Amino acid sequence: MKTIRYLILVLVLFVSNVCFSQFGTLDVAFGTEGKVITPFEGFDASVQSVLVQPDKKIVAGGSVSKSAKSQFSLARYNSDGRLDETFGNLGLVIADYPEQMVLSNIVLQSDGKIIAGGNLYNPTFSISHFVLLRFDSNGVLDTAFGTDGRVVTNFSDKLDRMTSLIVQSDGKIIASGSTSDDLNYSDFALARYNSDGSDDLIFGNNGRTISSIRTWDFGYAITLQDDDKIIVSGATSNEFNPDFGFDYDFAVLKYDKYGLLDSTFGNGGSITIGVPEANEKALYVKVAPDGNISIVGEHHILKYSIMLVQILNNGDLDTSFGTTGVVTTALTSQFLESVAMQTDGKILATEYNSTGGCCGAEIKLIRLLANGNFDATFGTEGVVTTDFSNENSQANSIAIQEDGKIVIGGISGNQIQSNYGLARFNTELQLSNSLSQLENHTFLVYPNPINNSINLDFNFGESGKVSADLFDINGVLIFNLLNNKEFQPGVNSQLLQVPESLSKGVYFLTVSNGSKVSNFKLVK
Repeated sequence: MKTIRYLILVLVLFVSNVCFSQFGTLDVAFGTEGKVITPFEGFDASVQSVLVQPDKKIVAGGSVSKSAKSQFSLARYNSDGRLDETFGNLGLVIADYPEQMVLSNIVLQSDGKIIAGGNLYNPTFSISHFVLLRFDSNGVLDTAFGTDGRVVTNFSDKLDRMTSLIVQSDGKIIASGSTSDDLNYSDFALARYNSDGSDDLIFGNNGRTISSIRTWDFGYAITLQDDDKIIVSGATSNEFNPDFGFDYDFAVLKYDKYGLLDSTFGNGGSITIGVPEANEKALYVKVAPDGNISIVGEHHILKYSIMLVQILNNGDLDTSFGTTGVVTTALTSQFLESVAMQTDGKILATEYNSTGGCCGAEIKLIRLLANGNFDATFGTEGVVTTDFSNENSQANSIAIQEDGKIVIGGISGNQIQSNYGLARFNTELQLSNSLSQLENHTFLVYPNPINNSINLDFNFGESGKVSADLFDINGVLIFNLLNNKEFQPGVNSQLLQVPESLSKGVYFLTVSNGSKVSNFKLVK
């Protein structure tokens, strides 16, 4: 019996260490050594948005262009990176409209149909409008959607720009971006559609709403609360300085389900966050289970940084996060391309890194802890440097699979042609070798093996206090990692910092809520 237990322990430690050593490495089971390059014959092509279907197939959406004309395009892949030949034309789809269209987002409806959103351009008259297309699950244009498969929405006579797209639980579709009649101002713009593409007439003014904070307003990202309220993040500015350009600040707006600004949020439905003489753009927004709002964006004075902001449901800064609710972390290269957030609160971002020459660029995929520090368990001190090709690579989108693996999509190009580029990376699963059954299976400890921190996730039916202690293999208390901290009802996540001086070995983590105690075996 002792021999069997020893073998099981060795096996657990071996598997855990294998997984631990692979965080951020290319997944060799995907494509060729973790990468897939897809040409659209005769076209330049680029990925702008990636999603993973429930059946694990991956859809990449972007644009193809030839002779200065662009169209929407899609590609669907099996989970191993091979093109899904049951989709479109042997895995590829190209829209065919006389106007020029550039894709920005793709989303999936509950019936498996794909909504592609972006902008319809008339370059002769410098006009652009929102445009949506819908494709059946086999990649065929759904002519029952809008007019022959397409919906065009104009807010102004000149410049409308869609930047984000989301589907509500009831199937309604929301597109977000900005609108302007000329170059002297810009406003936030939202449109909501019924699932068939018709305007949702109970939303805003016949399905559309326009909001203004300052002279130049731009929407970049959108998310939904459980109560169907809508949150949009972006940038706002009143000032143009010839020395450093626009002084943009983070902008966050909240709307009710009818498209009206929520007066209980911030200043009449909006807030702004920024530093004087710096440019900040809120590129990503997500609502946490406790109702607080996480925002990730770009901060630029002399160099680019990632700016993280936590705000409460009413729009106030969460002063328990960072310095008065704001954290900035310097980027390792030129500027931010795309952002995503894992379910454990860790932040993924891709950076554009020029390597010189006319076409030289590589990708940096970074992962930050929820507190803004680089995650040392990922890549090299939180950074993975990669590319799709030898000449020019750019990552415009990040998708996270159900198993935690990370898919990035963008451009693989050279001076002759650009192609779809995808890559997939390994990461840890949010599992521990012992899942506690405290409060209806609510405690989760990961990763295991540990490095310099431990994630503790749990769900409380009511408020309560939690303590966490670390013991060595002999049962001797080494560190108190959490001391009777109060937590609110709902899902909570706490980062436990492990002293760097902790030597490698086997340890036990004891978690207590005052009435029950749970133990976890951990390895460093």
